[in-house]
Amino acid sequence: MDAKIGNAIETVFSTSMEDLDARRTAREIIEAANWRCTPETYKAFYSQGSSLAAAEAARIMEQEPILRFYEAAFDKILREMKTVRPGPDSVVLWHVYNMGYIVKTADSCFAIDLHHRRSRELADQLDFLLVTHNHGDHHTLDFLNHYRDTVARPIISNFHPAPGYTAEDTTLTIGPVTIHTRRTHHNQKLPYFVLTFEVELSLNGRKFVLYHSGDSCDPKQFRPHNPRPDVYIVHPRVGLKVSEAQAVLHPKLTLISHLHEMHHKNDQWRWPFSVGLDEIAAGKENGYHCAMPMWGEMIRLTADPA
Repeated sequence: MDAKIGNAIETVFSTSMEDLDARRTAREIIEAANWRCTPETYKAFYSQGSSLAAAEAARIMEQEPILRFYEAAFDKILREMKTVRPGPDSVVLWHVYNMGYIVKTADSCFAIDLHHRRSRELADQLDFLLVTHNHGDHHTLDFLNHYRDTVARPIISNFHPAPGYTAEDTTLTIGPVTIHTRRTHHNQKLPYFVLTFEVELSLNGRKFVLYHSGDSCDPKQFRPHNPRPDVYIVHPRVGLKVSEAQAVLHPKLTLISHLHEMHHKNDQWRWPFSVGLDEIAAGKENGYHCAMPMWGEMIRLTADPA
């Protein structure tokens, strides 16, 4: 096994997304490994799901070090989800892959755009799923069907035939969580294809707001219900300008996501870390705090004092 990728993974897992300098070498190693993996190789690995034998998975990871990071990040999240218990005034986010995040509070746990070959292993821990749109890098169809048929909890989407389906702008309440959906364009060829999610959590009586815009291309369509979300999760290269989205939402923290997505070719929509670094610098210039979480990243946040 390539020792360099192992050291890079260890560095990522032992540092914060704010420690850009500490992660510089690790980013370079991980990006080089990512560029080496073709979409065909990733799809073949991903499509086998949890049925892939451990010995075969190990053989593939030996050949493709980026898949070792992909798997190690998921293993880390599984371990932490079982042991991390947020206090009443805090929320924990995990960045799984691409635009996929798990959100956990003292009284709820859910996923947004969860895409991973082993998604089923998280099913019983999730109260509901949010899926922004019907593109395969934002969900795993086998997992959605399993979650609907076996777990039988809500799936909020605009395409999957399950409780929670909605093709309109609406407000939903699931337990202690309120969710505002908004239909938006992916691009001019896919109008109203994407649901944005504005999620309201109650942390010790204080409101905490998370906004996930999926692959929305036009922030003028957002129409937020809250004046300043605590977290904004954004795809920075889908047609919108992050600065324009920030001018609409005024988020306290922007998480630059959708980097290194392996369904896409290196020179066609598989975005490098430099995109995230550029947005962090631009955000700082414009007075916004941006960060670039990596796979497996755990982010602890609290609600502002009342």
